[in-house]
Amino acid sequence: MSDKVFRPFGFSDEEYDELLVLRDGVPPDLREPLKQWLLDQLTYIDYSFAFLDRDLANRLRSMTRVDLGQRANQSVDIDRLSQNLSGLRDIELLRLVDALASMHDGMPDISEAFDLSSSRWRIANVDGEWRLAERLPEGVVDATMDTIARGGKAGELLHRAFTAAYGITPNEGEAYKMAVKAVETAAHPLIEPKNTGATLGTMLAVMRNAKQPWTILLDERADHVGNNASFLLNLMQALWDGQEDRHRDGEVTLAEARTAFHAATTLVAWFTGRLVTQDQIAESR
Repeated sequence: MSDKVFRPFGFSDEEYDELLVLRDGVPPDLREPLKQWLLDQLTYIDYSFAFLDRDLANRLRSMTRVDLGQRANQSVDIDRLSQNLSGLRDIELLRLVDALASMHDGMPDISEAFDLSSSRWRIANVDGEWRLAERLPEGVVDATMDTIARGGKAGELLHRAFTAAYGITPNEGEAYKMAVKAVETAAHPLIEPKNTGATLGTMLAVMRNAKQPWTILLDERADHVGNNASFLLNLMQALWDGQEDRHRDGEVTLAEARTAFHAATTLVAWFTGRLVTQDQIAESR
């Protein structure tokens, strides 16, 4: 789909701005297309009549804990199924879409309806499966996926962090943990290659105690020398300190997990791209 959102005829600037706002749950103009898609996915035709596929419904109930009304030795026709879908909560409808999308080899054709309705959710390829994921600006997604693709093992861990941070059922602790591990994996060969038990904490200690400062390859003004080294260390320290469920027996919030993921994406890109160095910039040019 084009990045440019269709502007309906006669819409004022205020109406168009409202159209661009991402909406939670299942927006009203997405509900009926979503129901129709689910009906198409969940039914089979028998003598010109459509019925719920009980085997599929049972599989989905095990996957999502959503009950579509199937019972042993009882058929559910399409009218009854439509009523049952109408009674489901938004999160239950989204869980069904998420599960059914994961069974597709290609992008499900309901994807465009999510885009057109300005849904907070989009269908994306996540770890080799089509799943619902929270929408991010396209530029952010592109930069993130580029870092993941180029990051090797660190990229794989970063992808796991992305899935946990932005999937339909976020796992805050897992997202933060994978973000830290991604940075540890990316930085380890450069900072502590001989320490098999290195952590972000031990690497920070090594970097702070180094005679020659570790820094990033950005030029500095004469009156701000040392800022880049401090920025690198402070970003890594903030990521390390913020993992409350590891360091302070607390809980990580979703906002903290997502912040950690984006910080880790930057750090992984720097380390895997050889943009962190102990050499002076002038000497590297």
